[in-house]
Amino acid sequence: MFWPVWTSRLTPPEGVYPRAIAPVLAASLLIVGSKARLEDVAGRLGSATTGINIFRILQWLQDQPQWTDTAVALVRLADRLDATEVPIDYQRRRRLDYTRLLPRSRRSQICRNTGTPVGRGPREQIVRSQLFQRISGLPAEAFPRHQNVTEAEFRQQSAFFAALQTPALADALAGEARHFLAENRIHNEPITWQPSATLLSGLDLPGSDPDHIDVSRLHQLVRQHKRPVQHAARVLDTSIAAIRYVLDEHPAPAAELTERSA
Repeated sequence: MFWPVWTSRLTPPEGVYPRAIAPVLAASLLIVGSKARLEDVAGRLGSATTGINIFRILQWLQDQPQWTDTAVALVRLADRLDATEVPIDYQRRRRLDYTRLLPRSRRSQICRNTGTPVGRGPREQIVRSQLFQRISGLPAEAFPRHQNVTEAEFRQQSAFFAALQTPALADALAGEARHFLAENRIHNEPITWQPSATLLSGLDLPGSDPDHIDVSRLHQLVRQHKRPVQHAARVLDTSIAAIRYVLDEHPAPAAELTERSA
């Protein structure tokens, strides 16, 4: 998966889901200045996409009016990555065994400690798969796997989790991520990292800018609706990807969740 703020800025508002475009944007960085075969590039990224999808979505992006600046953004990013020591070995992360990530007993304990509704079935699977995506850089759907959960239900529950998360829950899950990495002898890497979005300055890009979202207003909105992320995106005239990114970075305080439940 591509870095979230970059995915938000480079994804047009209609035509393709961010979860489909993100691996293609990641693949594009391996294509800049290269003659690599698209299928080989897809394989190097953990088969999160295919060569056909890379070709098809890049062709679609080239048809967008902002394509010139999108290409500039990708070239800038590729150049910066070539000149930067990236602090995460993503290839190693993709090879880890995630079957022991956030076992049920530990998740139940975290929910009790943070005052989070425990949930069962889809929600339990969503929490683990979202943590998997955050650590591995692979799509949440690649986590072993959500039986009896349709794709539509998975998307809906994933969006709901972004609104459900509180600072306390986010901190607890970050602790679980650090514990998991330590168990796999990874002690010198952050949980996540992304290149600075300042590289996008001055470009006319197709997607929403998370920096334009009023965080306080967002926190109010996500506590007022059955479909909180979608509702907030409509009211704030931005994308679901941008809303989810901001909620991941700035979870709504637990006090607001308590007020809604009262």
